Amino acid sequence: MRRIGSVTDPSCGTASRNPRTRKNSQVAREVRVALPDELTHAQRLELVREFVRSQFVDRGMVADIALHAPGRIGDERNHHAHISADHP
Repeated sequence: MRRIGSVTDPSCGTASRNPRTRKNSQVAREVRVALPDELTHAQRLELVREFVRSQFVDRGMVADIALHAPGRIGDERNHHAHISADHP
């Protein structure tokens, strides 16, 4: 696993791990996306960052990204990313 960190300010990543106590609070969003095997690691990273910016950060959220390469067992094309997003 390669941890990329927050797309915005890295110190904001802890905001998604703080428990909510307000009655109108929301749980953080967890998303897993498949990534094309044909792209290089740098291209996959840029693709995920642009997706996170457009779908989460531009809407006022913070997000953590974890890119995963395929495991030793199973489909060697299983590149994917885990995204955790929340409002600060």
